[in-house]
Amino acid sequence: MSRTSWILTAAGGAAAVTAATAWVTGRSRPDDTSLGVAKPPSGLPPSRTVSLDGHGEIFFRDQPGPADKPPIVLLHGWVVSADLNWFTTYGPLEEVGRVIAPDHRGHGRGARHSMPFRLADVADDIAALLRAEGTGPAIIVGYSMGGPLTQLLWQRHPDVVAGIVLCATAAHFNFSTVTALGWRFITLYQLGQRLLPRTWIERVLLTQAQDAVGPNLLRRAAPGITELSPLLPWVVGELQRGEIEDLAEAGRELSRFDSRGWITGIDVPGRRHHPRPPGPTERTAAADRPAERPAGGRGRGRPRRLGRHGHGVQLRPAQGHRPHRQHQPAPRRRRVTDRPAPEVPVSRQLGRATGRWWNRHGDTVKQVSRPARKGWATLAGYLWFVAYMWVGLMIAVGVRNITGTNGPFVMVAAVGGGAVLGWWQAQHRMARHVDPDTPPMNRFGLALCAWLGVVGLALLLDLR
Repeated sequence: MSRTSWILTAAGGAAAVTAATAWVTGRSRPDDTSLGVAKPPSGLPPSRTVSLDGHGEIFFRDQPGPADKPPIVLLHGWVVSADLNWFTTYGPLEEVGRVIAPDHRGHGRGARHSMPFRLADVADDIAALLRAEGTGPAIIVGYSMGGPLTQLLWQRHPDVVAGIVLCATAAHFNFSTVTALGWRFITLYQLGQRLLPRTWIERVLLTQAQDAVGPNLLRRAAPGITELSPLLPWVVGELQRGEIEDLAEAGRELSRFDSRGWITGIDVPGRRHHPRPPGPTERTAAADRPAERPAGGRGRGRPRRLGRHGHGVQLRPAQGHRPHRQHQPAPRRRRVTDRPAPEVPVSRQLGRATGRWWNRHGDTVKQVSRPARKGWATLAGYLWFVAYMWVGLMIAVGVRNITGTNGPFVMVAAVGGGAVLGWWQAQHRMARHVDPDTPPMNRFGLALCAWLGVVGLALLLDLR
């Protein structure tokens, strides 16, 4: 394929994608009243908005509670608002204490600032709110992104923290190389949030609520709600209250957060709840070791425990786990010149014997097994054909579930294109079995892109 053809193909594909994106994002909202109006759940606490110098306006839910008990501050997670994160929790906490649930910067009804989103600034906002309300030390409950905010609130403003509860969170969020790469591509989330119509998000959540596809994330988030469909317009509205730039920057902040160097110095009563299995350390009671605050500053020179006065836990190595030894050089080996040659393992001897046998009789084995290998190549070709048709069927079913379309064009384009690509792949496999010098499929990638483009055009025809 010449360079001119590649340039024209790339330009045509870019123009088609741009036109399809402009058409999808510029369409008017369809007249669909099946979900009803956006009605919030009953029982939400009264809302308040206060203006604080240097922090802007802060929106929060304020639920009264017993005056003789410390207040409870609920810090919501990434992307969602306080109501969406905690609306099933307000009622059970009514008799426990006063509940304060603010919306963070860029989330929900939180403040919109010109400076970038920073977790430390959000922790300062919460501390300023508690001081302005005169609540005194409070129990801070952090879920997901609220966990780092809880930890920073203790580190930067220990006078407003009486205890902490960490739920589904961590001391850092770069668990693996794949997770780190995912944070790198947070811009794709930002782009998708700007381009995806609200109708598509509603349809995805509707299929989740009806147990139509995938794991039901909504039921996990709201286990006490039996019927979720009436809440979907409100859920989508709460999700779209957030500022896209602030949400993306909050994700980047989570990727940069790391409290492993000082989290073990937390000296207030704490509890943690996380579905992950325990790591190489186990938690044992620390009632017999009272906490002492060293003069060297917070987080340095402390014993590794979470809590004081017997209310916390101490981290000790589990049985069978060897702690890492630093600054301990490996022992030097004596140089022996007259030791005998090492004995060759049996597995290596068998491997060498098998290699010698194949060098002698390999051609004969190939000639004898040629018919069987030809039949296997034919079977593999048909399997490729079936696999591509199955992939096309799955694409068609997924697109129809997400978009809610019932037209035939997507099904025909996805399954038919998969059948054509599968037949091409099968013919190429069988041809290479007959003639190993058969040229590779140089244009298969282009054909695959064309298939996906045809499916996209078919979707536009079904959405008319």
